[in-house]
Amino acid sequence: MFVLTSLFFNEFGNQSMFESIRGYSKYFEIYFFTCGDINEKLFYNQTDINNKLPNVNFFLIKNPLIYYGKSFLHWFNKFSVRFSSKAIEKSEKDSNGKNVISNSYRNNNLLIRISAFYVNNLLLYLYTKRFSTNSGIIPDYICAYECGGVIPTIKLKKKFPKSIAFGKFQGTVLGSVLDLLKKGKKIKGFNLELDSYSQVKYLDLCIMTDDGTKGDNVLEYFGVDKNKILFLHNGISDKIIHKTKEKPISTFSNRQIKLFTASRLIYWKRIPLAIKIMNKLKNQYSDDRFILNIYGFGNEMEIQEITQLIDQFGLEQTVFYQGPFSYDNVNDIYNENDILLSLYMFSNVCNPVLESAYLGIPVLTLYNKELMGVIGGEQYGNRFFDDSNDDKIVDDISKYLHALTNDDLFKLLSEAKTRSNLQYSWDERILSEVLRLKNLAL
Repeated sequence: MFVLTSLFFNEFGNQSMFESIRGYSKYFEIYFFTCGDINEKLFYNQTDINNKLPNVNFFLIKNPLIYYGKSFLHWFNKFSVRFSSKAIEKSEKDSNGKNVISNSYRNNNLLIRISAFYVNNLLLYLYTKRFSTNSGIIPDYICAYECGGVIPTIKLKKKFPKSIAFGKFQGTVLGSVLDLLKKGKKIKGFNLELDSYSQVKYLDLCIMTDDGTKGDNVLEYFGVDKNKILFLHNGISDKIIHKTKEKPISTFSNRQIKLFTASRLIYWKRIPLAIKIMNKLKNQYSDDRFILNIYGFGNEMEIQEITQLIDQFGLEQTVFYQGPFSYDNVNDIYNENDILLSLYMFSNVCNPVLESAYLGIPVLTLYNKELMGVIGGEQYGNRFFDDSNDDKIVDDISKYLHALTNDDLFKLLSEAKTRSNLQYSWDERILSEVLRLKNLAL
């Protein structure tokens, strides 16, 4: 199996690609081709991933636009930070009130990202084609892992028409604009995704993660037949399943209740809402029973936003940014905390929610039919809130937490120990994928 992608393996955060490739390697000989920047702090280094996936053949293709473009942006960002205070003092704003330097940085970043995407497509195709010619290896299966692999996979399929070409997607941001697409509206900001999804109908199979982002509907909109879609939610990793130490139910008589978030700090995860909930509890309700631990990888600007918000509300003794955590240490995070807050913008059918529910940790999140169908309703220690607007989320959850009595907390924790039987392991999910792929080859 050839796997083509512009990604690499996260050390911090989502483990879908790691679990997928680990699972595939039990059934296929894997040749993994990527144009991803393996020097990103978010990723495992090459030595670690070689040790974790010893049966996978890795081919790292350097895209010069990524490396030189990042150097340029790093220089530009340092320059803009040096002069940003002066620019702000002089009120150098655009018509929307945003700082001109900040917008220039974003525009340059976008230009490099778009250019790198199309160069990646070309490099992946040329490299894999040359590798196949030189090695004599013709792939039985070609996997386009996420959008960055779709176009080169389809081109490679034309060269090897007997190969099974399939796409593997971890949900899609296009679900958030699907209604606008159906109305024929022009969508800004999704050019790369739209270009890739316009080609998915040429794949033999699309494996889409059921994460509440309407991925199956998006694929159908772009012309993929229902019988070519395999729609599955993420599995639970062995690390979680084989966790032997069960956390006892606490009475909280002599300690504070530890709320936590466990995700990257990217904007659509809405970590600031959790801080604003703590602000309400602490400064409006004078409720000192709770603390908030924030775990997750973020860039300098994202971390700065979080820390500034903590300082603004005077929550230095109540909210703690704990930094990124390697997935190797994920069980320590769950053992240390009591209640998960997950307030994502698009969907909360995500690994931290699935894992918390599996481990018997209460989850406070936003209503989503797909999510409730996986982790169950309130009888399983989950509480769902309306997602009409940010202020309502903050008000509703802070009121709920403030009203909790010790008896309510004990009941919530007890309910969470009852596990929904709708979840499955990563090994079970991968087996479903492999069986479907092998049926296509018959």
